[in-house]
Amino acid sequence: MSLDIMEQRMASANFYVTLDIFNADLRRVFENCRFYNSPDTIYYKLANKLEQQVNQYLAAHLVFEGDEGWSQGQGREQAQHGSGRGWADGGDMRVKAEAT
Repeated sequence: MSLDIMEQRMASANFYVTLDIFNADLRRVFENCRFYNSPDTIYYKLANKLEQQVNQYLAAHLVFEGDEGWSQGQGREQAQHGSGRGWADGGDMRVKAEAT
């Protein structure tokens, strides 16, 4: 998986029908960067940095179906360890409703 392929899939407007599918591909990009590059390379380090930024964004903008803690804005650690579900392990995601 690569960001180029993800960009093509996004352009088709038919591939990423759920956030889970998009997230799985994005996680694969991060995993590939770490698998195919040694920890001292810029690719490995930037994969970690970008993943951290994505995790922060997801924590602020997504909730998991049936997980009320997310509507309260709890962080990643609570979501992944407290409920046993998270964006890295296949939890069902949806966008948080904006406060009006």
